[in-house]
Amino acid sequence: MPSPSSYREVKLAHGELVDRIKNLTQKEWVRVCEKLGLYVCPAFGKGSHFAVYKDNVCLPEDSSCCVVTLPVNIYPNFFKEI
Repeated sequence: MPSPSSYREVKLAHGELVDRIKNLTQKEWVRVCEKLGLYVCPAFGKGSHFAVYKDNVCLPEDSSCCVVTLPVNIYPNFFKEI
């Protein structure tokens, strides 16, 4: 498994596009996930987080199906400048 510092060296092919997504709210991310065909399940996130699964066939207890969790407060600095 790569070290956490090795991820800092990754450069995105279109890093300039990060500015388009770094101010999205949880509600907007939920909409994006649903448009991508992902299954958003608010009941299986921790606290105020929403769990997002690869489809609605996966059991929420199966963590291997979880794609991401979306917190309520998503701050712009979540995405660093590239």
